[in-house]
Amino acid sequence: MLTNISIYWLTQSAGPAANFYYEGAEGLRQAAAGVQAPPLTTPVGVGCSLTTSSSPSGGSPTGTSRRSRTGPSSTGRSFRRDEEPKLLTDDIRSFFRPLA
Repeated sequence: MLTNISIYWLTQSAGPAANFYYEGAEGLRQAAAGVQAPPLTTPVGVGCSLTTSSSPSGGSPTGTSRRSRTGPSSTGRSFRRDEEPKLLTDDIRSFFRPLA
């Protein structure tokens, strides 16, 4: 615990770290009260490999007013950026192409 306190103290980052939690607290209170979040207005894409057991958001993006797409990749690799950059680039381009 002393290490964590020292890091915040010596780097003078306690204020910005606390501000991050303070600004997000209102959203957490609203979620706990059952208030529905406003719909997303930006495109959302979630890419998962075939070996991924669960999606990072706990499901598909909901409440999107624009284009969204989810689904596993056809290759099943975990590190597509490094192992198959062409396939990853093609997926990203196919997602954003209709938005242009």
